[in-house]
Amino acid sequence: MGEPVCNFVTSKLYICKSPIGHPVEIRFYGTQTEVEKNLSLITAAQQVIENAESDNLDAQFAVLAAATNILSEAEQDDAKAKPFEDELERNADDKCKDHNFKMDSQAAIVEWRYNELIADRYNLFINNKSVSNPLILNGVNKGSWDGHVDQYKYAQGVLRNFITKASNAGCLATPRADKWVNIEPPSQPGSSL
Repeated sequence: MGEPVCNFVTSKLYICKSPIGHPVEIRFYGTQTEVEKNLSLITAAQQVIENAESDNLDAQFAVLAAATNILSEAEQDDAKAKPFEDELERNADDKCKDHNFKMDSQAAIVEWRYNELIADRYNLFINNKSVSNPLILNGVNKGSWDGHVDQYKYAQGVLRNFITKASNAGCLATPRADKWVNIEPPSQPGSSL
């Protein structure tokens, strides 16, 4: 394991990056010449303990702030990892693998249709809103805004059906499927989530 690298901000405040890159604020009560720029992890830990045990409120506050930052970062890391852990657990169950694949694939289609409505590359919302007035481009029917909304809702219905089948088999909806099954189509282009 490497050593943290510390930068002196003031004579009493150092911002250190741990060997894995996490910034930690450490306050020392001494001069820059009394503390080396590169502190060993043990030295930094000893100083944090001394700060926590000292009667100096600033030192105790620095320890509390550093501990709060570390806990907050750990909670964020746990929150980011949770969906991946859940997916690994779901995919470990052979009976749900096929259901999960179908749900996630269909959710991707719903998401793609949503993004197409947001982008509205052919200005269908303004020029070709009604199903009775589709855009014909070089002899190819590109459809209408309302027609694309209908296709979005149809794709959601297929997704809902996959979720129901998975549920009947004892499998939970995947996070992606759960997210996209109930999102209303955009009311107009550019109006994202």
